[in-house]
Amino acid sequence: GLALQMLTYLDIVLSNSKQFVGKEAQPAGVLYFHVHNPLINSKKLLTLDQIEQEIFKSFKMKGLVLGDSDVIRLMDQTLDTGSSDIISAGIKKDGSLSSRSKAASGEDFQFMRHHVRKMYESSGNRIVSGETSIAPYKLKDRTPCQFCSYKPVCQFDQSLEENEYRVLPEAKTEDIMAKIREEADQ
Repeated sequence: GLALQMLTYLDIVLSNSKQFVGKEAQPAGVLYFHVHNPLINSKKLLTLDQIEQEIFKSFKMKGLVLGDSDVIRLMDQTLDTGSSDIISAGIKKDGSLSSRSKAASGEDFQFMRHHVRKMYESSGNRIVSGETSIAPYKLKDRTPCQFCSYKPVCQFDQSLEENEYRVLPEAKTEDIMAKIREEADQ
């Protein structure tokens, strides 16, 4: 979904960085900003300052950053230690990243870029070879069909025997990354 799109955009930018900025670029992260009009729910009465703070928190960028405290401080220049109000990362007093930080090493970013390219290559080859089966994924209780505007064209109907979801197993981030690293070594 969104992670694949963000990594695709990152790969395109990095692959063309010499054209864009005149030199090879390195990834600092992939982040997205949710544009919305937040509703603040609270069981207690909040002051205007507290409401503003809650609204600000709701706009925190999500995604993955490079696991480097200097890079994180460049992204959030108000941060010395503690959790960032802007990105999903934090810095401990010893200068290392907090365990709740959504971060990856430069090498892991390379592995993820390689994996995304392989996925597109594999999908493209299947399409060119004539594979056009309707097989949306299902992860827990979520499917892309919930948001798809092409239902009348697709006509996926689970009540038909030939239409089945591709059930994706739940996995921890560490396990997914281990698999991606293993794939890159082959």
